[in-house]
Amino acid sequence: MSAAMLDIRDVSKVFPISRGMFRGGAKLTAVGGVSLSVAPGEVLGIVGESGCGKTTLSQIMLGLLPPTTGEVTIDGQPLKSLGRLDIARRVQPIFQDPYSSLNPRQTIQEIVSVPLVVHGIGSSAERAKQAAAMLDLVGLPARFLDRLPSQLSGGQRQRVAIARALILKPRLLICDEPTSALDVSIQAQVLNLLADLRRELGLTFVVISHNLSVVEYFADRIAVMYLGRVVEEGPSAAIFANPHHPYTRALIDSALPIDPGGGIPELGLGQAFPDPINPPPGCAFNPRCPAVRPDCASRMPRLDAQGESRVACLYPLERGAVAAPASA
Repeated sequence: MSAAMLDIRDVSKVFPISRGMFRGGAKLTAVGGVSLSVAPGEVLGIVGESGCGKTTLSQIMLGLLPPTTGEVTIDGQPLKSLGRLDIARRVQPIFQDPYSSLNPRQTIQEIVSVPLVVHGIGSSAERAKQAAAMLDLVGLPARFLDRLPSQLSGGQRQRVAIARALILKPRLLICDEPTSALDVSIQAQVLNLLADLRRELGLTFVVISHNLSVVEYFADRIAVMYLGRVVEEGPSAAIFANPHHPYTRALIDSALPIDPGGGIPELGLGQAFPDPINPPPGCAFNPRCPAVRPDCASRMPRLDAQGESRVACLYPLERGAVAAPASA
């Protein structure tokens, strides 16, 4: 078996929080003890509600934030031992909003060439040639090189962002909601482009998304996060066919029906998201869990094997089960 492209080992990130002069400080655990591994050429999808720690984890993967504890390695090398430019050659981000991630005063050629300038690669003519080649790779004609971002559509801008990310020939891309700012029809085009680039260039992806349809289509494996921790992780097909954690089941059931008259799904999770500064004891999901049992408030579940997946639940759902309240 080939070595992991990306290895995250028991990574946590804790932020100090000020609560005012008289209340003192507090600590917010944005990521708590996450361990994940991504093989070369694989696509890992990370899903969960806003505030679950997905973006913080992505910033740690990119070397933008140091973990409080734990270690991240890329190609077997600890991220903390690599310089910023070396990290950039190995891993690149694709951001959520193509309207704000591109400099509005630069031409497309300048935007795509910026990484080459920063790394001192090639002459001006050589950088222009590479920028044109990258645009062609992502399906944009060379005439776009002299245009400004304001002259492009949202889908075209995201293709420019992808070209910029690829020009240093990284092997790993971290995509944070790469299609959420685009129209549905354009989302499909961008996802198909990423899938083509994956096959052609042998790329490895970590895709962070609220959209379960995106990760179901694109990801080989999925990690579900809740309040800073991974609560379920496994093959995409297995998780969508047979989720074992009640929270994973709720996420899948939350998808709006195609029928306009179908209404909004009722998940029974309540309206209040738990306070990450003061998380509940035991299983963090227990105050919202429709299948909670008395000892869920006192025992912290471990991420253990359950079928093809790993699940952090004391009472994982069986195949076809519905997360209904358990009898006392």
